[in-house]
Amino acid sequence: MSQTKQFVVLVLAIMVMLLLLPIAQLTLTQQVFAETGEQQEENIAYTSAIEPDLDCSMHKSEGTALSDVRTVVTARDKYKSHYSVSTYSTFYFNANNINQKTMNEYYNKNNSDKVSGSCSLVAMTMLVESIKDNPYFSVNKNKHQIFAELKSNYQNVSWTNTYNGGFDLFFARTLENFFSSNGHDVDAQLTVSALVGAQVNNGFVNQITPLSVLSFSSADLTYSGETCGNHSVLYTGCYAYTTTYRERVFGLIYKTVSKQFDVYVICNGWSDYSYGGIGNRMQLLVFDDTASINVVGIPDLFEHIL
Repeated sequence: MSQTKQFVVLVLAIMVMLLLLPIAQLTLTQQVFAETGEQQEENIAYTSAIEPDLDCSMHKSEGTALSDVRTVVTARDKYKSHYSVSTYSTFYFNANNINQKTMNEYYNKNNSDKVSGSCSLVAMTMLVESIKDNPYFSVNKNKHQIFAELKSNYQNVSWTNTYNGGFDLFFARTLENFFSSNGHDVDAQLTVSALVGAQVNNGFVNQITPLSVLSFSSADLTYSGETCGNHSVLYTGCYAYTTTYRERVFGLIYKTVSKQFDVYVICNGWSDYSYGGIGNRMQLLVFDDTASINVVGIPDLFEHIL
C-alpha cells in the first residue's frame, strides 16, 4: 500500500473514531451516573436524612451532615463525577441546647397558666443564656426564670393571654422588652429573607448574623426521622466546606469546579445539653439546593461582642 493510501486510511480511521467518541462518552457517563446513583441510594438508606421531597435536615454528627452535603451536590443537574469535600472555615458561638418539653413541664407545673408549642420561647431563652454573662447583656436569672419572663413579654407585645405557639412578627420586640426590663437597650429588628434554592448555600451566612433566632415556615425539616413544617431554632454559626467535582458544560464538555457549601450550626430546642461539641449541645443543618422556604432571623443584636 502506498504512503498516500496509508495516509487516507489513517485519516478515515481518525474521523470514525471522532464520530464514535460522543457515543462512547455518553455510555461512560451513563455508567458513572448509575454507579453514583447506587452509592447515593445506599448512603440515603443508612446515613442520610435527605429525601427527594425534603428541604433540609438536622444532624447530631458532622459525618451524617457531610453525607447529606454529598447527596445534595451529586444530585445537581450539571454534576458528573469526582466529588470531594474539604473544610474551608468554621465559626460558631458556644451555646447550650434546651429541651422544649422539659421547659414546658417545669413551667406548667409551677404556674396556673399553661404553655405549648414553645420552640420560639426556648430559642430566645437559649439566646439569652448564651450571652447573659456578657456585660452588655448581663441577666442574673436561670433558664426557667428567663423562659417565664420572655413568655410574659411575648404576651404583652402580641396582645394575647395564652401561649400555644409564637409568631416571628413579635420576636424582636419580645427580646427588646426583655433586655430593657433587665437594664439593657438593644435593637433586635427583624429581617425577613426568602431563601430559595442555591441562594441558601451561597448567601445565607452573609444575610443572617449569629447568634439569631431563626423561624422556619413551610419547610420540610427532618431530624432523626421526625419531620415538621414550622419550627424555631437558635442559629449559632457555620461550618463552611469546599466541594470539588466535575460538571458538564455544553453537554459533553466537562470541567472541574470548586463551590462553597455552608452547613449551619444550630440548637434545635429538642434535647438537653449534656456535652460539648456537635451532638446534644448543637446540631448541623443542611439545606437542599431545591429548598424554597422562608427563614426569619434577628440580626445585629450582638454588634458589641462581634
